[in-house]
Amino acid sequence: MKRKICFDRICLIQVILFALVAFGIVECLLGWEQLLGLKKSGHSFYPVTGTFYNPGPYCGFLAVIIPMALDSVLEKRNPALYWLSCAYLLISIPLLPALMGRTGWIAALFGSLYVVCALKRIPCVTFKHIVLSAIGFILLAGIFVYIKPSSALGRLLIWRNGLTAFKNNFLSGAGWDNVAGELGTAQEEYFTTHTQTVFLRLLPALPNMPSTNSCRLESHSVSLGCLRLY
Repeated sequence: MKRKICFDRICLIQVILFALVAFGIVECLLGWEQLLGLKKSGHSFYPVTGTFYNPGPYCGFLAVIIPMALDSVLEKRNPALYWLSCAYLLISIPLLPALMGRTGWIAALFGSLYVVCALKRIPCVTFKHIVLSAIGFILLAGIFVYIKPSSALGRLLIWRNGLTAFKNNFLSGAGWDNVAGELGTAQEEYFTTHTQTVFLRLLPALPNMPSTNSCRLESHSVSLGCLRLY
């Protein structure tokens, strides 16, 4: 009876993996069609979005499936799942750079490294590996900031304002209806007291952006919390 339960659990996991990889392939094919101009994307500002509204979550969806597909390829538990995962890896990995989703890239990279380590396909971790990994992480972070500096700075600004709002309402809380107002107040205070901040370099670009499009503003990370308020 115990063996049957374990067998059913394994079958259920493989069915879920098969479904996820299959959905991923469908999304990848749609993304390639949009990238080649055969179909329109879900957003006029971005050439590739899949069935999503912008490439950020689209990239994240494709990225989280990559480690699972890699595990299926390395383990070879099921022939059908093995070949399906191989196909997914071949069409998803080349598509990720076009989506410019740095969070998705990180998820795919570290998820794949975890899979490889869990399957013991690399030597035991030593102090040298830790140092090299730390250096590589710093270099990778620098590259990501260099690729989209305004986005990186904007995210830092939003996180800073979020921490300020959290500190101001640490015990009492602001209430869900007042969250946006607290973020806007924190940002207004920041720009009032920091007149020479580097974040002010982002503001001249605002007139060229449609203020009603929050996804566009978020992709450029230009004071999103405050802009939604006013």
